[in-house]
Amino acid sequence: MNHFSLFSINIICFIFFLCNYPVNGHESSHYSSLHFSGNILQIAIPATAIGTTLGLKDFKGTGELANGCIATAITTYGLKYAFNKRRPSGENHSFPSGHAAIAFYGSGFIHHRYGWQYVVPAYAAAIFVGYSRVKIKEHWIQDVVGGAAIGLLYSILLTTPYHIKS
Repeated sequence: MNHFSLFSINIICFIFFLCNYPVNGHESSHYSSLHFSGNILQIAIPATAIGTTLGLKDFKGTGELANGCIATAITTYGLKYAFNKRRPSGENHSFPSGHAAIAFYGSGFIHHRYGWQYVVPAYAAAIFVGYSRVKIKEHWIQDVVGGAAIGLLYSILLTTPYHIKS
């Protein structure tokens, strides 16, 4: 991996730890920071993956990432409307969690494309995204597990390993 890839992974770690603390020590602020950090990380994980593909000039990987994100989103939102499960907050369209699906797809992509040595922070961040969705009462645990399964399934089906060109 190049320095750009390692920098991207460090950005995920920085956001993950920085955003997980209550603002001004108030409990309600803690839920706001959880909501904020979950939202940021669900985008930061696939953004890191795309940054890695571009940094390596791995345009095949860029295409695979885009196709996987689209497939993950279509499946997730199709299921949300098919099941129309009520959220803990009382709103609709709880199952599956879109945040978890895209976060786990991005992590799974990094894992299946580039290997274990670069994915541990991404999986930790994806787990945190799922935790944040349950903690702020946007999803049930089953919604997060379902979203994670969709994301990981597409990462397995649509991602090929990257081979360094000599």
